[in-house]
Amino acid sequence: MSGSIGRQYLIQSWANAGEYSGEMIGNRLKSSTQMYLPNGKANIEAFKEEPVKKSSKKEEPLEYKLYPQQKAYDKLEALVQDIERKYLNLEISDEEYTEAMDVLEPKLAKAWTALCKAKGWWEECEELSPKEKAIQKEVKKRHAGPFIKMAWVVIGILIVKSFFAMPV
Repeated sequence: MSGSIGRQYLIQSWANAGEYSGEMIGNRLKSSTQMYLPNGKANIEAFKEEPVKKSSKKEEPLEYKLYPQQKAYDKLEALVQDIERKYLNLEISDEEYTEAMDVLEPKLAKAWTALCKAKGWWEECEELSPKEKAIQKEVKKRHAGPFIKMAWVVIGILIVKSFFAMPV
């Protein structure tokens, strides 16, 4: 034996079987699957997994995904710092600096308030939390009714007293 392994080929129909040889079927199989190199060795390259492509885009921090307001605030803050740097390096004039700051400061304050609300920092944005607002509204509702009634009674008493206190 020469060390080669024999191959068996199945032909489904014997009609025109003489036209096909086992070698032809094997060659067709080799060329269609690219499993073997021309020298008969296994084509390892055909079965390699393609490397995972790394995205060139930087992954944004989880905080930006949870709080998009943080991303907006950070962008505005970076813009303010950039303008201040340009102003200090005398790259922009006084008028351009004041105009830019007049536009950016209200936006930065609004972004800070939105960020504080999103994160639940109610003291920072100088507002009451929704829970505290609801409690305050309930207290006003409970105490406003009797107070108004009492005020009308006191006003009525004062009117009657003033009517009887007048000299005739």
